Amino acid sequence: MRIKRQKGRSQEQKRSYISALIVTFCFLLINHTAFTQKVTTTIDRDKILLGEQVELQLKIELNNSSTVIDEWFNLPDTFNHLEVVKRLPIDTLQVQGQQVYFQKIILTSFDTGHFTIPVFSCTFTNQQKALSQPQEITILPVDVSQLKDYNDIKTVLEVEPHTNWLLIIAITVSTLALLIAAVIIFRHYRKKKPITKAPVKPLSFQEVLQQIEALQQKDLVTKHQYKPFFTELINICRTFSDMQMQVSTNTNTTDEYMVLLKGKVGTEPAQVQYFQLLRMTDAVKFAKYIPTPDECETALTTARLFVNTLYQYTTKTKANAV
Repeated sequence: MRIKRQKGRSQEQKRSYISALIVTFCFLLINHTAFTQKVTTTIDRDKILLGEQVELQLKIELNNSSTVIDEWFNLPDTFNHLEVVKRLPIDTLQVQGQQVYFQKIILTSFDTGHFTIPVFSCTFTNQQKALSQPQEITILPVDVSQLKDYNDIKTVLEVEPHTNWLLIIAITVSTLALLIAAVIIFRHYRKKKPITKAPVKPLSFQEVLQQIEALQQKDLVTKHQYKPFFTELINICRTFSDMQMQVSTNTNTTDEYMVLLKGKVGTEPAQVQYFQLLRMTDAVKFAKYIPTPDECETALTTARLFVNTLYQYTTKTKANAV
């Protein structure tokens, strides 16, 4: 009876062990089906000369479209006597329902010997990793024994200094010629008499009033050409005042011009009205102020009053000086 019970227990244990193996195998099979990837690492040549280039290709084939690459194979710029010359962009293809990623990387080396392209890893968003295969490559020295123009490296040869007297003489003569020409030109322009401008005939009091009358006859106000009207009116007045006071205010601002006129117009009302006309002219010219017809008519009256008052004042001042 005991022997039969022991045999029964042994058979139950075997059945439990077999069931556990089946469950584990199914679990592994499910995981393998859920995430399957194939990594291929190739190089176009396993032997190159010193300084030549070799093409490394990294390729991953995925059978699950939901799998996303988190970090691609990260090759440093220099590793194991090899240098990265160029990294081509990562391309993708669809081949028979599989997503294929591949990249070409151009490598070179300036050290002779037998080297290994190490294993690099690619990480996915589900924390899975794919590893590349190592590749062996041999860097051969450049054979210069068959070159006809090949010569041994020689030491530095000292060159005896040689003085180019012809060049020195040419430079000296050219320099002297330039100096002589400069002196002649300088003396010529120094002796040249300055050109004197013909004196401008001063305008009389009546001629200035005629200019104001001619400006009014242009009818610029009716044509709404306010800026040319006020600009020409003030130019007539300033030209006359410069002539009477024997100054030049072409480069003076309006404020500087008024400071120069202050106390020299003759009467305070005429001065104040003329200064207001100057301010209005600046507003029309620079602030695009549009004056009324009455203001334009008042501007003509103010200009005539200014010319008349300034003429009388300067004439009286000159008579008293004599």
